Amino acid sequence: MKNRQPYSLKKFMKLYNIVQIMANAWLTYDLIDSGLFSTKLMCPIFDYTYNYIPMRVIIYKLLLFGII
Repeated sequence: MKNRQPYSLKKFMKLYNIVQIMANAWLTYDLIDSGLFSTKLMCPIFDYTYNYIPMRVIIYKLLLFGII
């Protein structure tokens, strides 16, 4: 162990940072596109249909609050 060189994590860290930037950009776009800013966060009126936008809002809230 004394004569070993330390690991180089530069490529891994660059890849990790790019993945984090892409994930945050996707979540931000999804948040803006789904209309979450135009809805109330507390006491919503439940929509029991299978529309695309309310499902995206529910999935985002589950991911955001860490229930999944």
